Amino acid sequence: MDTVVLEWKYSPPDYFESPIEIKESDYTMKIVDGKAEASINSAVYDANPSMSDALHHGLKAHFIGVQLVRHKGYILSSPAKTIIHPDGSRIVFLEGTISSVSSMSADVQTIRGGKVVSDSKQDRIEEQRLFTELVSKYPNDKLLASLLRSYNAAVDNPNKELVHLYDIRGALSTKFGNDTNARDTLNISRDDWSDLGRLCNPEPLRQGRHEGEHYENLRDATGAELSKVRRIAKAMIKAYLLYLEEQANPKKGVIGHD
Repeated sequence: MDTVVLEWKYSPPDYFESPIEIKESDYTMKIVDGKAEASINSAVYDANPSMSDALHHGLKAHFIGVQLVRHKGYILSSPAKTIIHPDGSRIVFLEGTISSVSSMSADVQTIRGGKVVSDSKQDRIEEQRLFTELVSKYPNDKLLASLLRSYNAAVDNPNKELVHLYDIRGALSTKFGNDTNARDTLNISRDDWSDLGRLCNPEPLRQGRHEGEHYENLRDATGAELSKVRRIAKAMIKAYLLYLEEQANPKKGVIGHD
């Protein structure tokens, strides 16, 4: 039986902090060192014309998980397809186009009495896993796609980062009718909602929304200010993902918010 191999290339090659291996009934995928490779029985692949798109979405969810947690950019290619015959001969199809974006983080491990009580790397990996799992569940949700595009644009265009992050708040407000409904439905604190609005709007920041109104006394946002807005924007996306989970599984209740 022929085997279909889909291969994606990505950079930076150390985007993931450890190799990832996914084993499902109809395919296996390995992600490591700048390459993701899925092996699929050709009969399964031929019977499912949308399989390549589904695998690409699932793979991209892993990248989104890292991007949301670490504010780290990536470049991911479209999948190149190879058909491997039982005798080892192969047919190679040309690779598709590249889509892209671009940043970093330090780890802290706290040890008390010889025991690790907190590990920022492990916490980060777990949060990335949660985002990956949730994002992959809702490929057709238009608002989620919009929120993720806005966050991606903020990473890709740091000179207008606050403009793009503010769009996340605006989209949620539109979805739920107004700011109050959005905050209450998603369990977002009034302080976080207001702080993101303040830093993106009236503050005279070059990365903000009203640069022209403050041209005489513009300044760059501080690292602390950018970190704060990123944290809130990420929390808003997470809150919406948990809302989708609650809508899909009303008997289970809300998973819980940070």
